[in-house]
Amino acid sequence: MSVIVMIAEKDAIGKVKEIYTKIIVNIGIDFVLNMYKVMAVKPDYLESNWNKIKTVMHNCTKLDILKGNYRRGCVGGYGMQILTLGSHFCGAEIGI
Repeated sequence: MSVIVMIAEKDAIGKVKEIYTKIIVNIGIDFVLNMYKVMAVKPDYLESNWNKIKTVMHNCTKLDILKGNYRRGCVGGYGMQILTLGSHFCGAEIGI
């Protein structure tokens, strides 16, 4: 059985805490999505992917981001990109 380790918001310190704050502000929600909590186990990985992701979501609404809405043209495959990044990080195979 696989175990996925996450850094909870209350446990975040340093770089991870700073990035969590940026995520909350930029996405416009009051919590950190689990995919970022998993990435936070490796802070440089979280930072690199957050920087990449935020460049493609500049025209997105909160709902677009949470739903992975591709039709508006604002996310450029954001939802699939996150799913793929997260699964590779965890060593999982995705069958879509």
